[in-house]
Amino acid sequence: MTDNTSSAALNRPFFCDLILAHRCFFHCQMCTQWQAPAGLPSLSFDSCRKFIDQLAEFAHRTDVNIMGGEPFLFDWLLPLCDYIADKGLNPIVTTNAYLIDEAMAKKIAHSRLKSLAVSLDAVTPSVHDTIRGMAGAHERALNALELLKKHRRKDQMLILVPLILNSNAQEMPSLLQWVKDTGAADEVSFLALVESGLVSPKEGWFRKPEYNTIWPQDSQQTSAVIDELIRMKQRGFPVGNPGAQLNAFKQY
Repeated sequence: MTDNTSSAALNRPFFCDLILAHRCFFHCQMCTQWQAPAGLPSLSFDSCRKFIDQLAEFAHRTDVNIMGGEPFLFDWLLPLCDYIADKGLNPIVTTNAYLIDEAMAKKIAHSRLKSLAVSLDAVTPSVHDTIRGMAGAHERALNALELLKKHRRKDQMLILVPLILNSNAQEMPSLLQWVKDTGAADEVSFLALVESGLVSPKEGWFRKPEYNTIWPQDSQQTSAVIDELIRMKQRGFPVGNPGAQLNAFKQY
């Protein structure tokens, strides 16, 4: 491999987000998607395919994370995943899993979806439901995980993506233990809270009133939780985050 080839490979994107729309039926505490005014435009299947065509011209095996809102609101989501795979890219979907019934789980298994990331923020149902602003969200997510475990292909990755918040930080080790005990997912990739709306970072944004109840208030306690997650990862628990990232969470 020449130096020029190495440089070109390094300049290719490894990951991108494809946001279909600002539409969701959950009222999550940390997200403003559900507050978006009615009538905002959504991406069409054709516009997504055009984007993928252009991306594939210079990218190879790039992960394309399809998200929203809730991407399963679009009946062409899985055909889009197939199209992305046909272009040599890796389709990933991030979902609240509320719309995944047995029929959908079977369709996912027959699609070329590479990875499915499911938002599950707590072992305790009431904690997850409160965070997500939807009664029964926890029950529906667990049901979806069971159906996916039953039907998915062996080469399809199932990931849990819990967000570390003030109300659930103490549950993160228990959630990880539950995943290891049940095999409900292949790995857990923990997320840190960011300002809602994909906005440019602002100094001290987490001190805004709307984040008072969700930003972890006890930094020492939260750091201790993260230290435990690092220890569990070292003992073989299915943590997707690199150790360096978890350590960076503490400083963050």
